[in-house]
Amino acid sequence: MFSIRKEYDYLERLFSTVIPGIRKLAIIGGGFIGVEFADEIRKRGIEVHLVEMQPHLMQSAFDTDASLAVEQRLRQRGIQVHVGVRVEALQPGGDPARVGRVVLSGRDPLEVDGVLIAIGVRPRVDLARDMGLALSRSGGVWVDGFQRSLEDPRVFAVGDCAHKQDFFTRRANHALIASQAAAEGRIAGMNLYALRQSRHNAGTVSIYASQIDGLAFGVAGMTQAQAEREGFPILVGEARMPDHHPAALPGTVELYCRVLFAAGSLQLLGGQVLGGPTTGELVNTIGLAIQMHATAPDLAGMQFGSQPRLTPSLHPLVAATTDALHRHFCQESGAHPQEA
Repeated sequence: MFSIRKEYDYLERLFSTVIPGIRKLAIIGGGFIGVEFADEIRKRGIEVHLVEMQPHLMQSAFDTDASLAVEQRLRQRGIQVHVGVRVEALQPGGDPARVGRVVLSGRDPLEVDGVLIAIGVRPRVDLARDMGLALSRSGGVWVDGFQRSLEDPRVFAVGDCAHKQDFFTRRANHALIASQAAAEGRIAGMNLYALRQSRHNAGTVSIYASQIDGLAFGVAGMTQAQAEREGFPILVGEARMPDHHPAALPGTVELYCRVLFAAGSLQLLGGQVLGGPTTGELVNTIGLAIQMHATAPDLAGMQFGSQPRLTPSLHPLVAATTDALHRHFCQESGAHPQEA
């Protein structure tokens, strides 16, 4: 049984020594890490079973349509996907020192010769606790908007050990990702010796992107499920179109863009993208627009370059925003979107 650590030497040993000796592997946890490892390990001809207790993979980051697309691609790659299933026990096989069986709720057990666990991380805060720094209920060091600890402004915390607050709600946000840690590090670096920069941490905007077998998928900000849980009235816009213009350009793929706005203010809340290599560029643009408090009219009317080979695929974002505005005006007028 193995966990996933962000340590190069550990991962090198895992892939060069341990994994080649496994024929049937179960991965527990269907988040980004579990999905990416499942795809990578499957390339080595190993039978892979991906087990997730939520109804769909990556459900905390994506809405259902994107999750289903990823699940379909994984199954096409030969990966066995088990969703809505809880792991009840790990049992030894013939060798009592090695795992041999994964007991699942309501399913037949999986006979395996290896288990990889990817079910989240805990912040390492022993040093902060020993120093008497306040910790949040989520386990991170309480920091202000400049990444300073509450007890001692000379002590800064960034990355996984620092408490995160959501950009929209200020509630605890558990997105422990490298890009967020890097942003916190820049904020702390600008203010280590004095608050010389007005830039502060306005809250976490979860921005993810990954790729499986040519299918790239990314998300920035809230999902529809998250917005509805928080009670935000929302407006959704969608576009499905080539990621380059003109579409006859080599390497062009279809890109699906889905954007989410607050129904009243039309402020951008989030976006999801399924496509090819340009997915990451578009997701980052959506993330920046969220942090700039952009609205649907801002995005629908923005100017951008359109050099066919050089510019990113912003036109699907504009098209999806236009679709959202179309729905908005139809709701105001009482017309059906297909009639307007």
